[in-house]
Amino acid sequence: MKDKFLLFHILLIPVISFAGVRPLEAPIWEYEATFSSATLNLSVQQVEIKGYVYNPDNVPLYGAIIREEGTNNSVLADKDGAYSIQVTPKEGLKLSFSFLGMKPQTIEVNDRRNIQVTLVPLENKIDEVVVTGYGNINKEEYTGSANVISSNDIANRPVGSFENALGGLTPGLSISSSGQPGDIAEVRLRGFGSMNSSSQPLYVIDGIVFDQENTTGHSGAVSSPMATINPADIASITILKDAASASLYGSQGANGVIVITTKQGGAADRMRFNFSAQGGVSHIFSAVKPEFVTAEQYKELWTEGQMHRLVQAQGGDFKQNLDKLYDNKLGYFLDGRNYYQWHKLAQQDFNDYYALQKPDGTYYNYDFWGADADKLPNTDWFDEITRPAKFQQYDFSMNGGSTNLKYFLSLGYLDQEGIILNSNLKRYSMRVNLNSDDKNKLINWGLNSTISSTGQSGPLTSGSSYNMPHYAALLLPSVVPAYLEDGSYNFRFPNNLLNGNHNPIASAYDNIRQRPQFTLFTSAWARVNFKPWLNFTSDVAQYYITGRRVDYFDKEFGSGFGANGELTNYNSRRVKITNKNTLNFNYTINNRHRFNALAALELVDFRQEWNSISVVNFMTDEKPVLSTGAEVSSWSGSGYDYTMVSLVSKLDYSWRYRYFIGASFRQDQSSRFSPEHRTGNFWSVSGAYRITNEPWDWVKSIKPVFNNIKFKGSYGYNGTLPSSYYNWRTLFNGTGRYNAEHALSQSFRGTYDLSWEKNKILNVGVDLGMFKDKIKITGEYYRRKSSDLLQDVPVSKVSGYNTMLMNTTAGILNQGFEVDVNANIIDKLFKWNVKANIATLHSKYYGLAQDIIGTHIMRNGESVNSWFLNEFAGINSHTGQLLFYAYENAGNKFIADNDSPSARRVVGKGIPTATGGISNSWSYQGWDLSTLFTFGWGHQVMDGRKSSRIGIDGQSLDYDLDISQLDRWTPDNIYASSRIRINGQLSPGASTRYLYDGDYLKLKNIKLGYTFAPSTFRKLHINSVSLFGQVENLWVWTDLKGYDPDLQIDGNIGAAKYPTATTFTFGLNMNF
Repeated sequence: MKDKFLLFHILLIPVISFAGVRPLEAPIWEYEATFSSATLNLSVQQVEIKGYVYNPDNVPLYGAIIREEGTNNSVLADKDGAYSIQVTPKEGLKLSFSFLGMKPQTIEVNDRRNIQVTLVPLENKIDEVVVTGYGNINKEEYTGSANVISSNDIANRPVGSFENALGGLTPGLSISSSGQPGDIAEVRLRGFGSMNSSSQPLYVIDGIVFDQENTTGHSGAVSSPMATINPADIASITILKDAASASLYGSQGANGVIVITTKQGGAADRMRFNFSAQGGVSHIFSAVKPEFVTAEQYKELWTEGQMHRLVQAQGGDFKQNLDKLYDNKLGYFLDGRNYYQWHKLAQQDFNDYYALQKPDGTYYNYDFWGADADKLPNTDWFDEITRPAKFQQYDFSMNGGSTNLKYFLSLGYLDQEGIILNSNLKRYSMRVNLNSDDKNKLINWGLNSTISSTGQSGPLTSGSSYNMPHYAALLLPSVVPAYLEDGSYNFRFPNNLLNGNHNPIASAYDNIRQRPQFTLFTSAWARVNFKPWLNFTSDVAQYYITGRRVDYFDKEFGSGFGANGELTNYNSRRVKITNKNTLNFNYTINNRHRFNALAALELVDFRQEWNSISVVNFMTDEKPVLSTGAEVSSWSGSGYDYTMVSLVSKLDYSWRYRYFIGASFRQDQSSRFSPEHRTGNFWSVSGAYRITNEPWDWVKSIKPVFNNIKFKGSYGYNGTLPSSYYNWRTLFNGTGRYNAEHALSQSFRGTYDLSWEKNKILNVGVDLGMFKDKIKITGEYYRRKSSDLLQDVPVSKVSGYNTMLMNTTAGILNQGFEVDVNANIIDKLFKWNVKANIATLHSKYYGLAQDIIGTHIMRNGESVNSWFLNEFAGINSHTGQLLFYAYENAGNKFIADNDSPSARRVVGKGIPTATGGISNSWSYQGWDLSTLFTFGWGHQVMDGRKSSRIGIDGQSLDYDLDISQLDRWTPDNIYASSRIRINGQLSPGASTRYLYDGDYLKLKNIKLGYTFAPSTFRKLHINSVSLFGQVENLWVWTDLKGYDPDLQIDGNIGAAKYPTATTFTFGLNMNF
């Protein structure tokens, strides 16, 4: 009888709510039950248990059923999600909570009298759905390789571009980025697929491909198009890895696919609002700050090196003379001077060399070794060009709707300063998502639109330009002052150091480097539902982005000095229109045979235009614009376009949710190839077997432990497009001159027979669910073989060129294992969840016609990014010079006094053997704590800061010195770790001396939060308020000081890389 009342009450709620009548706070039978208890069970003392029931967004679940397990005693939650139920205390008392469309939850009461519950969606639980861009698939039916990252995993992370938050969250995904806010990230998914084209994965947003190419026209001044996307608008991110997943995207998906789904509105009784805000501060990550000697130490080292230089210049046996000077500092004379007199001469050289300039251009005659020692500058150049940087972000959204129309609208603002002076990222974003998605109607439609304006400023993030403040600061010694005594910049550097006048502080403040972007990305779709199992959808999307680069070099110093100021304006505009038409078929026969098929036609049209102009000779620096420059020094411009037509088909079949097979086919026709070669056919086959759905007795016996065991495998073929649009065509430009007249000149020799690079991908694995999915484990093996790779091949000089781009026999083989674990260790009042992943990677070359030699070598059988270096053998204790290993013809190793190119060997690799991440989250009564660690091992990293800085080992008289120079060889210290200091001596090239084990463990993020009880702010009509504090890039363990694994992906720690920041933020989230 009570069940009938319960059903009646559920059906009655929307009716009486619509009529404006307030329903009973509890069902009728609750009052009846209370009366009965009072009259019939006087001896039993009942207790009241109350609380709230919410969804994951803290929206009250009006009408949720709360039932005492094993009885008919039940109540309904009211419009605020509040409930109160009378129960009789007993051992093992449990309450069950349920709501239509949500996953039921049973909780043991124990001694609690207040229980708050969050129910998650039943069918659309985010980590149980794989979004491919061509539809959504339940993970239990999926035969491919994919990882799903929920919005909670990246929520509120203080990053300018969302991909920087993905590191450590999924196996096989490597991410490298500089510390410049908004800089484009270098992303690798399961290794490397090309030697000429990009190895970046494809990005898809709400089913439409999103380009991530640089819009600034400069490889060192990159503003990421991904930074135009507000992470707060992202609902989930799906990483597609294998052929069954990526072959649907054909030539675009060879390096994997990252599918982004943005938030949508949902049917609700009223409009819901969300507001989040956070602010904080960043400073240079202590792990990457270089360690230099102090001014006093530099003075001693420089003078010692200068004395050795002067002694060496006297000729004769330098080692013998030096030994005698050190052994008898007073009694041995060389050219009439003893040790102290030679040292005094070197001291005077130091005084002269680093004499301080007066504002009028003359110099002080200071004796830094005597009375004026306190006047010796001690400049920390890195402290001078870095700062505590502010971070603030605000996001506001509202969503709601009905079965007829659902909406999601958001506004976002980000202001992230960089730790280097005058660098920052600002983003203004707005998103509008509308949809009418009711399969019971004939026609559905939807609109996803985002507008974003970003402004990035700051130095170049790669290269070796003195205009880069962080690069110049790495070289300048501490004894050079940053300012003159009148407060003006010091541009007088000794011996024309940094070309004499590149003061990094002035470069940061007075040079202008701005990179604004404007993005409009809109997609609209309409669906015709012919039958519940058959529909047709048409998507039309336009991606419009404009980018600018404004570079001004001040006329008073640096690169702009000789030109009396130089301004470059670069402008680009891109328009991409995509039309996707898809016929979907989804049919089930007798609840046994399930068919899922699609056929699609895609059309892509892309156009880009750019122009650049540089002007020089400025009369003033007040407002540098093109019109204030007196002379045009250079100009250029061009345009590109390409089209692609694609046919896509896919068929999936399953029988009783035990056996699953799938196949896909895609044909691409791309204008990047000649008519005879522009068609590429790509395909995949896949299958899976869920053994735990078999009716066998032994399967039933293991069900309490293994509730899910699924074996899966896939194999497929896809291709890679060349990075340039016209490689198959010979190009001309109009900048040539002949007989003082304009003439066409050939700028590029095309290869008409250019064709697709090819990829064959194998993936096998197993999905395990244990203890009712409390523990989920996925293990996979992958093998990706790339062939017919494009290379610049030497050709006869008669052609007018040294090389031509051609398909070759070269290839790369990537293979490895991946394991992904998700475990709910404790899921009661106290909750503990662990996510861990690990991936191995072995990438090797094959089919190369010859070795391609550099610091890294490309050689058959060797790993990608293999180090090819001389082997450092230590310091010669007799001479203080460097020793290296050399090899005889028979291969025997011996020690030599110099580095020889013929002695170089493969000595390691720059890519880790294994990488992964471990995240923990704990929660208890409103408190939550989470950590994210990343790790890697099995690789070697080159400290490019040392190997490329000329000052190391005394080669230069000018550059700053690393603290390793404190332990240098002298006749009094023959077992030193650094060579003898001789100012101006030649330094060898890169060797294993600067190669270190790259094993690391990094605490990437730690976050602590508190969520107030819903009743706290209920009178203010606020559903929930949560506060949090977090730290990004807190700590790293590694053998090499100054190494951050997030700064490099090839193992080379560049001297000019913008350093990483440690960021502290505090914020709040509020739903109402």
